[in-house]
Amino acid sequence: MWILGQLTVKNQVIELITLIDSGAQTNLIHPDVVTKYKLPRVKLLCAVIVQSVNNTLNQNGNITHQVESKLQLRNKVI
Repeated sequence: MWILGQLTVKNQVIELITLIDSGAQTNLIHPDVVTKYKLPRVKLLCAVIVQSVNNTLNQNGNITHQVESKLQLRNKVI
């Protein structure tokens, strides 16, 4: 499901179209969004290995950073 959301990082509020996957085990943000909005990244202590449903590895490699943020969808903070 695609839905309009508001991503808040520090004092910056960004309106984005978001993909909601109710079966997902984690929340992810595309690196292009991080780059476009110059969002501050925090290095993870251990990289996260990402596999697709068909067990192939993520083409962009492991996840090495996180963005501390709040995502609001229809007045609910995720």
